[in-house]
Amino acid sequence: MIKGNKPVTNPELVDSMNKFINEKSAVNELNLIEEINKSHLMTPVIISSVVENGVIPEGATVSFKTITNAENESYIVTFTDNDELCKWSKDKQETLAYTYDDLNGIVLENINTVKGFVINGSEERRVGKECSQG
Repeated sequence: MIKGNKPVTNPELVDSMNKFINEKSAVNELNLIEEINKSHLMTPVIISSVVENGVIPEGATVSFKTITNAENESYIVTFTDNDELCKWSKDKQETLAYTYDDLNGIVLENINTVKGFVINGSEERRVGKECSQG
């Protein structure tokens, strides 16, 4: 997890997502997976304490914002960059940057309440990841 002032951008991931959405080939899928694994994703959160100088106080809890599908399954919402975050919410959001491995671990720890995570959850065509136990 990263909390910092450096903006999160993922142009290679966005390009891979668009290629996969437009042509669902094995090559595009592998490229997308590779880019997801290399990326840091902006993740809207609620932090129970005031963050000072970019440090989350000891004992603070971090809650994740989720979206729910038609089957009432919840997914952690993540974004490739601030532009995509602003499409989802015009309100200022507290965010942390997480890697795929971070998010996968969070989902597995909370498998009874979240099914996975989505990238750029404001779009009609979403790229998502469901995590299975095991």
